[in-house]
Amino acid sequence: MPEHSDAYWGILHPHLHGWQMTWTHAVQSRSFEIQINDDSGDDTRARAARLENAQGCYERFVANQPVIRQEIIDYFLPLYNGEWRDDEHPELTSEQFLEHIYIETLIIRTNNEIEVFYYYDDNKLDLFVGHHLLLVIDKHGNVRDRSL
Repeated sequence: MPEHSDAYWGILHPHLHGWQMTWTHAVQSRSFEIQINDDSGDDTRARAARLENAQGCYERFVANQPVIRQEIIDYFLPLYNGEWRDDEHPELTSEQFLEHIYIETLIIRTNNEIEVFYYYDDNKLDLFVGHHLLLVIDKHGNVRDRSL
């Protein structure tokens, strides 16, 4: 599959299951990798439809950020403060916790679910000893699952 240029996504590079790119966009100032799984093959109309569906999924993800961020706080903050935090570090507030995490990779699956891998700034605080925070978001933009 050759590189593909898209009006919304820009230059898409071939990836094992579709496309990938590095992007900086509305959800954070730091760039992150986006992978769009695509099984359309060489069918240009199917590819265009897939990329349009992926765009809709991503836009729902962006629009639903307040709910998603609250899910992160509700699930991962108590896990850090209650189980993973060592005695040398104080408990974190919601704001402090969110300051430390960022999106590393966002994968839009062919079923229009999104997997978001969050990581944290190791130089400031080692939140979960190298583990990613994973959210699975359904095609409607709602968090379906979360895990380390």
